[in-house]
Amino acid sequence: MKKILILIIGILFTDLSYSQIDFKDEPKSFKEKNKKWYNFGRRNKEINTEFKLKNDYDFELRLWTDPAPVLGPSVFVMQQKDNKWTAQYYAQAIRKEGDKYIPYWKKKDLDSEKLNELWAKLVENQVLTLPTQDSIRDRMRIYSTDTLAVFYPPNQLAGWPYYAPAILDGMIYRVELRTKKKKRTYTYHCPKGYLENCPNVEELYRAYAIIVLIRKYAGLNLSAIC
Repeated sequence: MKKILILIIGILFTDLSYSQIDFKDEPKSFKEKNKKWYNFGRRNKEINTEFKLKNDYDFELRLWTDPAPVLGPSVFVMQQKDNKWTAQYYAQAIRKEGDKYIPYWKKKDLDSEKLNELWAKLVENQVLTLPTQDSIRDRMRIYSTDTLAVFYPPNQLAGWPYYAPAILDGMIYRVELRTKKKKRTYTYHCPKGYLENCPNVEELYRAYAIIVLIRKYAGLNLSAIC
């Protein structure tokens, strides 16, 4: 009887784990804003083909990091299948062949022992529901106390009545969520830098926290986050 009870509890716990990994599906009308400059679809195909990644997972998370042109892109891949997690990190590097410089991908397998803990922390920081940065631009504003801003028409060059911080370089961070039936993506540009200017925007903090958690788990340099 005791064994049966343990089995039932285990089944219920497993069902609960699966039901928790759910998110709002991307609308069919969704268009990738930065597809012209960041072809993540092509990069995903490169990774999938070269390392023979299968799409038989129950859930997958990918975090792409696309830095300035000097460095290559990288991606953290975390998959769940049959309630078990695995994770890898892939980074693009350059090798010299004669007079040519050839880009290639390097793979780093990550310990799966604490992926459950990592996932719990990611969920706490809204990894499944975080909106894309473009949808919160209207809250990334710093208003002025200059009285001229009250009496004169808005002038963004002068910072009236507010200015919107702008970071011209830095890194693009893209989160991709997938199940067998759903997919969702959202992108942030330098959430740490913008958070320093707009400390009351929670979404910037959550995006930054997600990046910190993943990079720390992968053993990567946290000071490189922008």
